[in-house]
Parts: sequence; C-alpha cells; structure tokens
Amino acid sequence: MGDTLGGKWALILVDIKGAEFMMLQGSKQNLMNNPHPFWLMEISSSEHQLAGVALNPRFAKTFDVFSDNGYQVFIANVAADEITPAIA
Repeated sequence: MGDTLGGKWALILVDIKGAEFMMLQGSKQNLMNNPHPFWLMEISSSEHQLAGVALNPRFAKTFDVFSDNGYQVFIANVAADEITPAIA
C-alpha cells in the first residue's frame, strides 16, 4: 500500500466534468494509500460528453477502478445505496 499521506486520513473531492476515469488513471498512488482516502466524486453519465456521445463510455470503468483497489462505492442519497460492479 502507498504511504504518500503518511498514514493520515484524507478526503479527495473531485468534480471534473466527465474526465473522472482519466484522472483516476493518474491517481494510482492515492488510490493505494493506507488508510484509503475518502473520495467524494461526481461521476458524469451523460453530461459533459463529446458531441454525438450520449453516454460516458468510461462510466462503468470508473467504478471498477475503485472496486479493483478495495473500495466500497456508495450513492450520495439518503439510503447511501452501495454500487457494486454488477450495478455500474
């Protein structure tokens, strides 16, 4: 596991309008930190896509990055529903 945060807890807030998967590709060290940082991320499904693209082609892959690195993913709703690879 990584140690770029010196074992401290962290919150990473991400709102980058459709480029979430690409950002995560460059964040491998942060994803491996121990303890895992908390990520609060808006993941665009259809907004902010290139002209002619109806659905974010990397939508499910974005969630896979988290599950592949041992994270649980939740929707920011009252029920805090968990997102599993089968749902994404």
